[in-house]
Amino acid sequence: MSWVWLDGVEAFEKAKRVTAWKKWEAGFPQTYLIEMMAQAGAVLLGAESDFEDDVVFIKIEEVEFLIPPRPEKRLDVAVEAEGLRKEAGWFRGEIFQEGEKIAGGRVLLMNVGKLKPGARSPITFPARLIEGLKAECPGEE
Repeated sequence: MSWVWLDGVEAFEKAKRVTAWKKWEAGFPQTYLIEMMAQAGAVLLGAESDFEDDVVFIKIEEVEFLIPPRPEKRLDVAVEAEGLRKEAGWFRGEIFQEGEKIAGGRVLLMNVGKLKPGARSPITFPARLIEGLKAECPGEE
């Protein structure tokens, strides 16, 4: 599964937490770390509507960048839902590289229905993403 700033999802517990990963490339700005947390949180929020609706990134809070990520190394993203409802939720994320926390923060995401009128599927969750998520995390614990 690939979704722009996530290369894969390792574990998924519906309405609770998700862990994902990304290989960090040279030249990426650190602000992409926030997007990685948001995309992981979107997996949790999207599951609330069975990935039928679009999710948008609304707000960033409490972000900290502790250590710059090293290129060509794997990043592990751990995100937990806080106050999750079908229509929106806060998500607290942490990013680790080789076991060391390098960033963290809190983001607000919102379920907005279909962004593209008349669309059969949401633009936020392409079919390949959903298929990959189901294949990598069967049973959703």
